[in-house]
Amino acid sequence: MMYAQGNEQRNGYGTTKRHEATELRNFVVRFPASLANTYTSTYNANDLRNNELLMTIPELLKKLEPETDLMISNEPFAYSGKAKMTLDGGDERFWLFNADGWMLTIAPSDEELVYYRQVDEMLEPDGETVGYRGVDYEFSYEDAGTASETEGETAVELEERYRFADYESDEGERVRIVTNESTGESRSFVGSVISEDDVVRVE
Repeated sequence: MMYAQGNEQRNGYGTTKRHEATELRNFVVRFPASLANTYTSTYNANDLRNNELLMTIPELLKKLEPETDLMISNEPFAYSGKAKMTLDGGDERFWLFNADGWMLTIAPSDEELVYYRQVDEMLEPDGETVGYRGVDYEFSYEDAGTASETEGETAVELEERYRFADYESDEGERVRIVTNESTGESRSFVGSVISEDDVVRVE
């Protein structure tokens, strides 16, 4: 499997949310006045960083061990392994997998993360469009490359070539179709761009 970033739209991750988190570090939560007593508690956004619960891109690529439990966009993600995909043009992409074949793709040079869920059906393009659950996704990008390194259990095979094509809906959701060029096997995914703040390690 491969990850295309070339024409993909970025959502300003790591700037707006991080800034908001900094401003909210002394945010006070107040319970409803209907309670007998008014309780207050202080949330320090830096506590998550100090406890290494939030995962940055470098931490995801260098410190994450197989069988680590993550929460991605508030969904459990039991990390099982990683593949480094070297694209034909020389760029590197990283695909992180769980046991169900779902993946978090990372483009370090673009600082972009996309969270994909594998779908049971094989999605077939109709010209420049793919339909899924009543939504049309328009072709946006394609690329190919080789799984040059793997760690743990992944849904790709070391040194095999993969081609992928990305399609995007008007709402920004994405469909990715990945094909193993050696076997002809294809898999389909649906996902969206996320930020570092959407990835948390569970302790």
